[in-house]
Amino acid sequence: MEVLTEKKFFLVLDDVWNKDYIEWKDLQKPLMFGKKGSKILVTSRNQDVANCIKTSPIH
Repeated sequence: MEVLTEKKFFLVLDDVWNKDYIEWKDLQKPLMFGKKGSKILVTSRNQDVANCIKTSPIH
């Protein structure tokens, strides 16, 4: 967590298939310490993944 503390980042997770909510929450924990304006982009062909991470509308 110290690595991301007060640092702005842009993380791309491409073609994600893991739809386990608990694992997503574990991934989110260290990312919550990033600087305001940090972004995470997730792409997936699996609608269940989108539902799990509570995405914005599909494009």
